[in-house]
Amino acid sequence: PLGLAVATLALERGVAVPAVIEIAAEVRGDATVRRALEGRGVRFYTAHAVREARGSRDEVESVVLTALDGDLHPVSGGETEIACDTVCIAIGLVPSVELLHVLGCRLVFRSERGGFVPETDGRLCTSVPEVFVAGDCAGLDSTAITDARPAAAQGRRAGFAAAASLGAIEADPVHALSPDRSLDDGRSLPPAHEYWRTWLRASLAAGGWDVLACQCEEVTRGELVSVEPPRYLGWRSEPMSARSLGTLTMDGPLHPDQIKRLTRAGMGQCQGRRCREQVALLLADAGEVPVEAIPLASYRPPVRPLPLSVLWPHDEPAEVRDHWVAWFGIPTQFAPHWAGDPAGSIPAGQAGAPRMAPDK
Repeated sequence: PLGLAVATLALERGVAVPAVIEIAAEVRGDATVRRALEGRGVRFYTAHAVREARGSRDEVESVVLTALDGDLHPVSGGETEIACDTVCIAIGLVPSVELLHVLGCRLVFRSERGGFVPETDGRLCTSVPEVFVAGDCAGLDSTAITDARPAAAQGRRAGFAAAASLGAIEADPVHALSPDRSLDDGRSLPPAHEYWRTWLRASLAAGGWDVLACQCEEVTRGELVSVEPPRYLGWRSEPMSARSLGTLTMDGPLHPDQIKRLTRAGMGQCQGRRCREQVALLLADAGEVPVEAIPLASYRPPVRPLPLSVLWPHDEPAEVRDHWVAWFGIPTQFAPHWAGDPAGSIPAGQAGAPRMAPDK
């Protein structure tokens, strides 16, 4: 259903949509929406997966699709190339729980809400009494991208409850709901991860294991499940060669944080925002365990990249910018070299000794 919603929103904003690709034999979602998209020139490729994206270093110019049989295996000769400059992967929505994790809120796995979500009572209060949730951080489903009304209702409920908890207003019986009131307001939502795992298997069959799972650190799917050390280290050892997901399970359940430290997957600038879910799916599939058995990869503050000016608003002096050199291995390494010898900073016998710059 998410693919139809994304295609509709793109068209409404003037973006040309040449095709929607679906790994299943039938398009998931509202048939009326599909017919409307077809009427606007959108082609649908069911039982297909993307084999590769083609183009220059920084730009996509086309994608190559491959047809899939009933077992998600590529069909020989069933390839199609589509010209495009953007590929949108509309598989599912993931809750924004970074701040909640850092604050210590209890998180539970609910596939129908997109994965790990905060445990809440009927007031949308988390396990941390001062923290209330609404919208994306409370959990998502495929309708959230086109219908903001559930999030708005949650916001009103959480706002009234938060104000009442502070004594700013009296508890409103309409909004002070019983603890067993469901976050889903009685809606029956299907689990998401079964389809996500099917998508992953189709992508592996079509594109192989050499596709990057972590783009920031350039870790491929195969390197991740083989627990390969970063390629740029250029060295290996016998213990490293003997390491595998099987040996790691001897120490306990597979954990994305452990894989991150060994392969650097998820350690890049985006801090796992682009690969976190795929890493969990790969580990679950390779380890033959349910997705919910893979713990949530940890978040660390700051949960978004920040400029240093946020931590220290004052600029460094011009003298430091113009002359700064870092010295290592000598007592005066933190003293600016243009300041001369601060009294007593150089021990007797070391005065006049050559200083070694980091690149020598």
